[in-house]
Amino acid sequence: MTTVFAAPGRPAIGVGLALAVLGVLAGAVYIAHGRDVVARRLVIPRSAIHSGCTIAEGWSAEQVSTACGIPRGGGTQSKIGARAAGTGLLLCSAPCELYGETLVLYGCDERVWETQPVSGKFRCQVTMADKGWERGDP
Repeated sequence: MTTVFAAPGRPAIGVGLALAVLGVLAGAVYIAHGRDVVARRLVIPRSAIHSGCTIAEGWSAEQVSTACGIPRGGGTQSKIGARAAGTGLLLCSAPCELYGETLVLYGCDERVWETQPVSGKFRCQVTMADKGWERGDP
């Protein structure tokens, strides 16, 4: 068998090119889906009413409670959009919870999407736990 474009003792150019293409494709996949591969860490800072904690994007409410304790309140966000496999755009009223002075905003899949300070304008209608809110309430 004869190898085209290969110097003696060296692999064919096609092999090197194939390895380079695979490397570029692997890098592109990592960049495109890096958010899914490595969950972003979100810090809920220490305040006078909360000891602070670190959570990760994609965590459930139960995982957040395990790391951060019981939320001071919660509620729902106004309609937010999310991509649903095979259905295009999905709108939902996703939950949110209040830890210290920070809102934990969940996505339509009820997994942590982001955190937001409770200063200024925010997307969540919150009822405090001492006013009767319990997890699962709208």
